[in-house]
Amino acid sequence: MTGKLSIHEKANNPSGNAFEMASSIGIEMLTEKQYRALQELERPDVEAYKRNTDLLEFVKADIVLARFDALELDSGTVVEFAVAKSLGKSTVVLRSDFHRPSCTSLSEP
Repeated sequence: MTGKLSIHEKANNPSGNAFEMASSIGIEMLTEKQYRALQELERPDVEAYKRNTDLLEFVKADIVLARFDALELDSGTVVEFAVAKSLGKSTVVLRSDFHRPSCTSLSEP
């Protein structure tokens, strides 16, 4: 044993599933039957459709890649990262744009 805990041994491993968690904080999720019916409507509730499609794919994911680029982090990406961690998913943070302060004197390149 290397001293590292597996995901099943972690003390903060969440119980239940994402649908139960969403329900506990007042988020109503569509069932698959409701989702399929919504797809067949001429004018579906696009926002609910996108949200539930995204959530379903997010819950099914084995790993989450969060791209934290720019001077200010995107709030949606930060929330998705936090939710992934709370669900016990493996997460990777990608940071590729390391900024430095601009030159302050004329002698610097």
